[in-house]
Amino acid sequence: EREFAGKNSEEAKEPETGDIRTREGKVLGRHRGFFHYTRGQRRGLGVPAKERLYVLETDPQKNEVVVGTKEEVLNARCLVGRAQWFLKPAVNSGIRAHVKIRSQHEKSPATLSLLENGQVEVCFDQSQEAITPGQAAVFYDGTRVLGGGWIDQYS
Repeated sequence: EREFAGKNSEEAKEPETGDIRTREGKVLGRHRGFFHYTRGQRRGLGVPAKERLYVLETDPQKNEVVVGTKEEVLNARCLVGRAQWFLKPAVNSGIRAHVKIRSQHEKSPATLSLLENGQVEVCFDQSQEAITPGQAAVFYDGTRVLGGGWIDQYS
């Protein structure tokens, strides 16, 4: 028979708490497990602040959640990997499209460039909130899906 890790199992452990801090290193509070937080999250941080704070990143190695202002969670560029195309563009750069970076995100105008390593560089016309590695990015031409991939990094 198989054994499953349950509440009484030694393998089942409570999430390890850690620091919630600013980029500058100021500790503002404690989190209940970094994996409960996602980039751009505003609610449920449980730290007092004069201005609204957003999750900027999680650091599993240090077991930390880094928070900052809304301006710090805005980015205009990202790299998308593992791209799959339904309608592959004829050119490698300067491709105009609308890009959706999460299910509830409204498509935003951007310029796409196909890189030699297979990644797609996406440069949005306006900075976007909480571009998050691991999320899908879908490229559109009007209502037609051109293709998409997975966000590797943002800047």
